[in-house]
Amino acid sequence: MSTCPYSKDGRDHQILVRKDLTREQLHYAKSFEVGDVLHFQHGSKWSGIRENSYLTVEGVNGADNLLTLRYGSHRIQLVPANWDVQAYTQEHRTLAIGDRLQFRAPDREHKIANRQFATVSSLSTRTIKMRFDDRTWWGGHRHLPMKPSELHHVDHGYCSTSHAAQGATVDRVMVNADSSRSEELVNRQQFYTSISRARRDAMVYTQNKEALRRAIMRDQQEENGLEAFEAARNLSNEPKLAPSHALPAASSQAPQQ
Repeated sequence: MSTCPYSKDGRDHQILVRKDLTREQLHYAKSFEVGDVLHFQHGSKWSGIRENSYLTVEGVNGADNLLTLRYGSHRIQLVPANWDVQAYTQEHRTLAIGDRLQFRAPDREHKIANRQFATVSSLSTRTIKMRFDDRTWWGGHRHLPMKPSELHHVDHGYCSTSHAAQGATVDRVMVNADSSRSEELVNRQQFYTSISRARRDAMVYTQNKEALRRAIMRDQQEENGLEAFEAARNLSNEPKLAPSHALPAASSQAPQQ
């Protein structure tokens, strides 16, 4: 009888989910809400903000384009247009031993790549220990303990988009392929990327098998510069038809015997 790898004793954990804001929107205070978290990759001595700091929005003044931010025990007012920041909302997840996580941002300090997968192997109020899917140069899995405060950019990794799964390899893959989706979402490249992530087996779920067969024949691969040049050259070398007024008129008389 096998033992279930998941624990029912989960712990509440706060993560950061990136807000879908354009670079232009990040320049205006009205784009933010109280409770948002701003990530400052570059610090400033005159403001006292350290490099790679996270500040919480406590006030929004859209008329004057000012944000009031909490930084530890201090409060700072600034104009967002003067800063290069990234905005996040705070959300809560329940983490337990056996949970599968995916990193949503690179962590250079711990040598973790964006979209990398790991499994929680132990959990406490001070440390979360994870086993990463990728193997080390000697063939074993990498194990890494991290503080909960260092795990801002993670989320449950039980499913992902085909784009996010590029480069990942897992034992089993289940693909949800809706054949009614647009050509940009369901095509030959997307389907290949999805099913080729599996080491052992892949299962595809769809609402219409015949429609899916047609959908995955669509090719979204853009032609490269050489292909475009060859196509243009072949077109220029095609024989040209004479204009209609230059062609001899067909005779209406019967041929003479």
